[in-house]
Amino acid sequence: MKKLFSVFVSIIVLLFAGCAKKPVILFCEGVSPDGEGINCGTRFETGELTTLIVPDSPFDTDRLDLLVMEGDGKGDPMENISLEVQPEKSRTSTNLSFYSSGTYTVRVLREKEIIGEASINIVDFQAE
Repeated sequence: MKKLFSVFVSIIVLLFAGCAKKPVILFCEGVSPDGEGINCGTRFETGELTTLIVPDSPFDTDRLDLLVMEGDGKGDPMENISLEVQPEKSRTSTNLSFYSSGTYTVRVLREKEIIGEASINIVDFQAE
């Protein structure tokens, strides 16, 4: 009975893990020819990086707005980037530059609707 219960719990955990929502915004060191992010994460040294936008469904618009805000994203954007996209696509990327350390929030909007938000921590380059 204990073994059966353990198997049942494992199946439930796997089902919930499989239903976890994938992030819409990925921060990466680049993008492969296949469109996959290379060395993605949430902590980078100052400099340029690639922001990959991959919603679950097609964009259904020809333009997205990418807002970059300091901290938790409650203030005014420090940068607003307009991205031209193909409505039938569901993947695009752009480069962002971060030359000051800190935490930033990046938000992607489709016609004023937030389709994704992510935070990134930028640290100063430390020479060894």
